[in-house]
Amino acid sequence: MLRLFKWCRHKKQITKKLAFSKITGIFLCILLFTTITQAKEVLPQGCKPLIIHGNLISISADKPRLIILHNLTKLDLWITHPVHDTHMSTGLSSRLEKDKWSALMMNHMSFELSCIESKPGHEQQVSCKHALSACEWPATNKHRKKEIFWAAENMKLAPLTAFISRKGWMVPPNEMR
Repeated sequence: MLRLFKWCRHKKQITKKLAFSKITGIFLCILLFTTITQAKEVLPQGCKPLIIHGNLISISADKPRLIILHNLTKLDLWITHPVHDTHMSTGLSSRLEKDKWSALMMNHMSFELSCIESKPGHEQQVSCKHALSACEWPATNKHRKKEIFWAAENMKLAPLTAFISRKGWMVPPNEMR
């Protein structure tokens, strides 16, 4: 945000030098500012937001939880588990396209996820804090053992909630649109 205001101040100086009116510079700054701030993060009703700190998402579940992830970027992401324990990472990488959602079922464990930005010919780790929104629903499915798996992957929100409901998880009624 600070860079934006500095840029606007710089733009104002440039417009003076180029003999444009101050109104033009201000209009451009307002237009840029509203374009940046219009992107809103919307979580499903009843889904408790998770705070994402930095590059990784750290999740801890003392009881069954359904973690809902939303790709906020304009690029595809790969959601991966950093390999510390190789038997836990098998099959946990998942592609998440722009503006799509995935659901991760967790039960009685702690877990970390990282975000890899994917463009043709180029992949790089990015901060999950800026790439994803995450929230959790209490899972009412009868999963008792210590496990983690993708309950649904890479879907629009309405089909995702319908899919996980058919699999036996209770989703708040307002989400069944």
